[in-house]
Amino acid sequence: MYLLWRAVDAGDHHESGCADARSATRAPATAQQATQQPQQQPIAPQPTPLPPTQPSAFSLFLKDYWHYLLDSIKHPATITRTYHKYAGLTSIGLTSLLVGLSFFTDNHRRYATAQLHQVISAGDSERGFATFFAWFLIMFCGILLYASTAHVVSGSLLGDKRADYLTGLNEFGHYSNLAVPVSVLFLLYALVGTQTGGYYVGVNVTLLTMVVLLVSIAATTTIYYTAIQTHLDRIYAFIVTHVVAILLIAVLCKLIYSMFADASSNNSFGPFS
Repeated sequence: MYLLWRAVDAGDHHESGCADARSATRAPATAQQATQQPQQQPIAPQPTPLPPTQPSAFSLFLKDYWHYLLDSIKHPATITRTYHKYAGLTSIGLTSLLVGLSFFTDNHRRYATAQLHQVISAGDSERGFATFFAWFLIMFCGILLYASTAHVVSGSLLGDKRADYLTGLNEFGHYSNLAVPVSVLFLLYALVGTQTGGYYVGVNVTLLTMVVLLVSIAATTTIYYTAIQTHLDRIYAFIVTHVVAILLIAVLCKLIYSMFADASSNNSFGPFS
């Protein structure tokens, strides 16, 4: 019995020692885990994404006009979409500006050459600006008169009131936009062409005649595509449109020429002399 009691007592001491050893090893491990636990960092606020930049109204207009110009050059008589309401007016202004710059460039080169040879004084070069403004007004007002006459004849005499005035200008500009690249050629030739001999004058006359002819064709096309609601024959509408437009343009040219007569005296008033 005594031996049995000593064996049980020894087993209890052994288990107690193992438990103390396990608890002693757990305590440093728990403390080490507590020290190794990373501290939570505050989350930085995320920047608010900026909304996408919207294109300006002017850039949208330029993009739309570029499509308008390309479409009209590819298929002048076919209008398949709606464009900005000022696209036609822009084409009229652009054609007039290019023609006016062509005459200004020609006069500037002429006076530069003449001044180099001491034929004229330096003050005479100011006539080039008068020539520019005169031709710009003649082209802009003349094309606008042609387009307006075609629109009035189409709406009043033929009864087609489907389009308002600006839409009518867009259609007219679409039919006549081939005048824009012709005007670019006009300006380029004024910049680099040789200003001697009748060949130079002949090329300038041809290019300007092409611009005027394209404007005339645009007026004819406007009447051609008109939905007639009256008993007036389309041929008479053609005649009325061209006769009235030519008379109005003749009066316009007379007025503008009288306005710039003093500035253009002893001047070629363009590359035709």
